[in-house]
Amino acid sequence: MGRHFVRFATREHFTQRPLDSLSAFLDDPDLLRLLAYVGRIKDRLQRIANVMVHLSDYAHLAQDCFVLVQLVSKHHAASQDSDEQIIKQCACAADAKFIQPVLQQYSKNKDGKTQHETYARAAQQRWRIQFSVHHTGNYSTMNGVGIAAVIEKVQKHIRELRLMAPGDRIAVAVSGGADSVALLRALLELRQEFGIVLSVAHFHHQIRGAEADSDQQFVSELAQQFQLKFHSGSADVPAYARDHKLSLESAARELRHWWFAELIRQDAADKIATAHTLDDQAETVLMKILRGTGVRGLAGIAPEQKEKHLVRPLLGITRKEIETYLGSIHQSWRNDSSNLDLSHTRNRIRHTLLPLLERDFNPAIRQTLADLAAVARAEDDYWRKELESLLPRLVRQGKPTRSGRITTGEAEKTLGLDLSSLRALPEAVRSLVLQKTVEQLGVTLEYKHIQQLTDLILHPGRSKPMVLPGGLLAECGLRELRFSFKTPKEPESYRYSLPIPGEVNVPELGKTVRALVISDGKQKVSGYNATLLNRNLLAPELTIRNWQPGDRFFPAHSQSPKKVKELLQPSRLGKGFSAAERKLWPVIESAGQLVWMRGFPVPQAYTVQAGEAVLIEEIADDA
Repeated sequence: MGRHFVRFATREHFTQRPLDSLSAFLDDPDLLRLLAYVGRIKDRLQRIANVMVHLSDYAHLAQDCFVLVQLVSKHHAASQDSDEQIIKQCACAADAKFIQPVLQQYSKNKDGKTQHETYARAAQQRWRIQFSVHHTGNYSTMNGVGIAAVIEKVQKHIRELRLMAPGDRIAVAVSGGADSVALLRALLELRQEFGIVLSVAHFHHQIRGAEADSDQQFVSELAQQFQLKFHSGSADVPAYARDHKLSLESAARELRHWWFAELIRQDAADKIATAHTLDDQAETVLMKILRGTGVRGLAGIAPEQKEKHLVRPLLGITRKEIETYLGSIHQSWRNDSSNLDLSHTRNRIRHTLLPLLERDFNPAIRQTLADLAAVARAEDDYWRKELESLLPRLVRQGKPTRSGRITTGEAEKTLGLDLSSLRALPEAVRSLVLQKTVEQLGVTLEYKHIQQLTDLILHPGRSKPMVLPGGLLAECGLRELRFSFKTPKEPESYRYSLPIPGEVNVPELGKTVRALVISDGKQKVSGYNATLLNRNLLAPELTIRNWQPGDRFFPAHSQSPKKVKELLQPSRLGKGFSAAERKLWPVIESAGQLVWMRGFPVPQAYTVQAGEAVLIEEIADDA
């Protein structure tokens, strides 16, 4: 009969795809149930061996359907009688039982609107495929089987790793990009099966201006479309990155994770689902290799971080699969222009290095790197469990004395390792013991530090302590290797007057703090540090000082005032600040009330709706 074609109908055009074996296609029950997006089509497909029976009379339906069948005759008009005749002549009789009840259910109901709804509901129950408009105008030939394959992979990943349990409230982190939108749509398909409750969480990084505002609006409308609760957060990431000498990507991740943790603490969700993909995994592993790493680094992105309540259901799905999936269900998404900025290392890896490796060295490089991460993660899990039993026999807390060990005061953050035991360990195990020990003190070591410590253990004699990251000191005695911190100079309290408008230099912070008056309607500013205060509610002169025990602050969107001490815990700040930094953390009071605190939104009672506002800015002295 020659070369056959399967046609896919859309409202505006046809696309054709060659099919080598028509009989194989028609004899396969799964493929035969293929559904695709359809609109009202006047043209009837006329190939003898391949006719699409299109239910064009039901064009008012939000979602239309067609079934692919084999006919004896050349052409049939689109009517109920011809539909029944086609079913009777269908080559694969097994599939008639799936199609026939739908038509019967439709024919039994004569009321116009009700019968249309009945047909749509019956069709969805049979094939469980839904389509929404893809605003980008792209169209993919991925069929119902392909869509189901993506959902099945996500389902399998969640089930095998037990990422979710019935009753879990999952906040889906949606940026508006393809990955996060696909995650939301996939979990919507699976929520009944897993018994989970979904909401949408969007974090505004204040990086891309109007483009980011549009992203937030898009995500908000997406949540509304599916009647899901919408959580939104915001922070001035560029300012945070500058103040803490972090890359933009690291600063964004810290603040975003801080906000995720806040959602969990406020009992808004049990877990946060993020949309990291197999491509993200490959990029992360490659980045770690380039920068230097061990087994833990090669493990890349974990499918679950229980301590942060994070789960990642898409780690087994490629970005190509995701975009094809979204195209197939006609779901639009937003493109982040910053992902094209090659000044960021990850973007250079994504757009330059990985394509080069894929083209010239290994076409399956992404899967290879993801597999490497899985192997490394399994090995890291094994050694972590081994160390849990080994470390208690090696690590000694506190400073040694003639009568025992002191474990109070400064000695509480002192750890010792028995030298003879360390020297007897294999090199690989010794390196892991050193790394895990200092991690208990909140410090992470690089390979060069491990090498220096190994040299110190095997060849003692160094008189001065070795200085490690985070101000940690390593000192080798006669019997043990001891880790302790430098004794910091007790920071002094400070208190300065801040006029409105005006500024004051705060040497203890190394910054100048400024109070600017913003005229009504002249400037729109948002973000944590850039939140405006209502000038009418403030005293003519403010006081900036470091916080004191007993201080309470009432950030916007919180349910009640919080102790400043609690707000400054590392889990809330998103980074382990030193005790000295926390001691000097600035707050601003007006008439005895705290109205501003670095890194947190101002109290709702002091926000401005109209009229003049006050903007608090911190400017580094060396800026």
